[in-house]
This record gives sequence, C-alpha cells and structure tokens, in this order.
Amino acid sequence: FSESAESVAQLLTKMCLRSEVGGEDDRIQVEIPPTRSDVIHACDIMEDAAISYGFNNIVRTTPRTYTVANQLPLNKLTELLRQDLAAAGFTEALTFALCSEEDIANKLGKNIAETRAVHISNPKTAEFQVARTTLLAGLLKTVAANRKMPLPLKLFEISDVVLKDETRDVGARNNRRLCAVYYNKSPGFEVIHGLLDRVMQLLDVKPGCNHGYHIQAAEDSTFFPGRCAEIFSRGKSIGHLGVLHPDVINRFELTMPCSAIDIDIEPFLLPAARISAGGLQMYLPQFHLLSEITSHAPIQWTACIQKFGNKASSFARNGFPGACKAFSSTARCTFPLLYFSDKAPLNAIATDRGHKRKLDETRDEENLGADNDEDGGSSKDSNEGSSSEADEMAAALDAELNDFM
Repeated sequence: FSESAESVAQLLTKMCLRSEVGGEDDRIQVEIPPTRSDVIHACDIMEDAAISYGFNNIVRTTPRTYTVANQLPLNKLTELLRQDLAAAGFTEALTFALCSEEDIANKLGKNIAETRAVHISNPKTAEFQVARTTLLAGLLKTVAANRKMPLPLKLFEISDVVLKDETRDVGARNNRRLCAVYYNKSPGFEVIHGLLDRVMQLLDVKPGCNHGYHIQAAEDSTFFPGRCAEIFSRGKSIGHLGVLHPDVINRFELTMPCSAIDIDIEPFLLPAARISAGGLQMYLPQFHLLSEITSHAPIQWTACIQKFGNKASSFARNGFPGACKAFSSTARCTFPLLYFSDKAPLNAIATDRGHKRKLDETRDEENLGADNDEDGGSSKDSNEGSSSEADEMAAALDAELNDFM
C-alpha cells in the first residue's frame, strides 16, 4: 500500500506503538512499549502497520519482477556434503549456536579477547554467553556426553558460526563451516586426513599448491605441537586439522586421544564456469554434483538422475558422448547428474541392463547396410531399417532413464 508518513504513524499508534513523524525526510519515530517484546526489527513494525491497515484492503497487483523459488546454493551444498559424510561412517550432530566463553576460549587454549565472538548482553545462564565461533567445542561436549558408547566415536557437523564483522549492517556475519572429530584409543589422524581428501574429491578440488588444495605444518594452541596442519585451497587458508592437545581433551572431561578437522566451505561456492551453446546456458558451481541446467530450444537435453548404487559407476565406465562430467568417478555417488545432447550417436550410448547388446546389434546392422550399398544394394531400405531400429533403441533408452529418475 502507498500511504503518507502521517497515515502510517496513525496506523502504528492504533497498534499501541506510539509514533510521530519527525525530520525533513518524513522519518517515523516509534516508541516500543515493554509489553511488545516481539518487536525486534523494523519489519515487525511494518507488519503491525499492515495489520492495522487491513490485509484485505491491499489491492492485488501483478509483481513487477518474475522470480522462481530455488534452494540456496549454500544449503544445497551443505545437504549433499552431509549425505556423503554420513556415508563415510560419521554421525551428524546438531549442537547449540550459543555457548559459554570458556567453551570457545579457555577450554580450546584461546584468549577470549582474541576471538571475534558476539557476546550476549544479558545471558540467562553461563552456558549461553556468546555465539559460537567454532563447531569444535560443541562436538567435544557431545563426545563427552556419549563416552559410554562403543568406540570409535566419529561425529561431524556442518552449521553456521557467528563472527564479528564491522562491514555488515548488524556488525556480525554467519559463516558455514564443516567440523568432524574422531575419538578412539588411538588419535586416528589418518582417518581425519582421509576425510579431508574425500571432501575435496566431492568438491572437485585436486591436490596441488596453486589451483588445488594442500596442507602445511602449523602451530595452534588447540592442537598437539607437531600434529597440526593448516589447510589451503587455491592459495587461501580454509581451516586446520590435527590431533587435539591433551590439555584440551582433559578440559572437556575426555580421557582418550582425539583428532579433528575444521574447515570453511563457503569458498567452494564460487561459479567455475558459465557455458552458452545454441541458446543453452549452464551454470557449473565448483561442487560438480550441483550442476544446474536450463534448456531452451532448439537444442534438447536429457537429464539422468541416479541416487545410489553401482549404476552410476556403470554410466561413468561406459561414458556418454557429448556429456558434461557432473559426477564423481567413485563407485558410490550421491545424486550424480549427467547431461548429454540428443544429437549424440545413439549407438554409442550403453547402459547396464542389456541395451549394450541391442545397440551393438543395431551398429552391426548399420555396417551391413553400408556394405550392401557398396555392392549396389538399396541404401534407402537400409537407412529406413537403421532409423527404425534407432527409434526402438531410443524408446528403450528413455524407458531405462525413467526407471532411474
């Protein structure tokens, strides 16, 4: 609705929000009574103004912009990583976003003054004093609460941490991070290192110093001296991994060695390529399982979605001409996406349910027809037969793809 500042002030006053217009720019000063604890942002005030005006009195209009709802790429990446980490044998934990100052400082061997933690002005309990700056403290507390469970304990969490940021309007920002711990009678550094390699494999980041990822020896008070490494991806530091310091383990009331990894996953969301061909545009994030495609005429594309099992690896072995590689070459993939053009030779596409034999027969018949043409045979009849067989194979392949989807 389009109302004047004076009219909006009157609407807010009707909602027990005493308001008045002041200043040359028609700003409205609103007084929030102590009984309205639900008003915490400017949008809450505008909601009250709309309620006072009456939602039924708002005239329906066509939106000026056309948008299509879609999942945030960061959340999509997070969900895919969660599934693969669970497949790697780790159990997901969900911990509180608030914690005590000791959890992120003293217990981890840090100084609270050096952390970019957001403090709660009036904490109700000592357990919720600051917003967490790392996921490690919550996972260690979870391990401490489950010490009686069979070893080893392999936990992970992919969630947001809160960091101070003076460039933001609220003075802080969220940062999506991945953290995993391995608790057993032995430190298990090789397990955490293997998990890092698996994550980088899923993110399609090759080992390397310049354009890939590598680890470098580092010193951190949270980790045992000489057993800590800093993780770099494309020349940028994204986190640490190593064996936790014995003092840190004791402060969380643990009695066995523990190794951990803590990395930032937001840098992997940068777009890697934008391909345009014949009216078709494809956006390829660095996480190759997240390839999104929008098809436009005249080129037609087919998407084959396979969730679990060895069928995906069969596709990887047989291959698709003209296909965009959008899946991991390992035997167990999660949501691999294959995109291939309908213009690709049909007899070169094979599946794992017997169509390979049929396609080979079609190819033999085509070759036989070509030989007959050289001997003076009718090429027209041969082409019609090949076309008919190709249509049958196309129908069989479409049925096969429908079973996958």
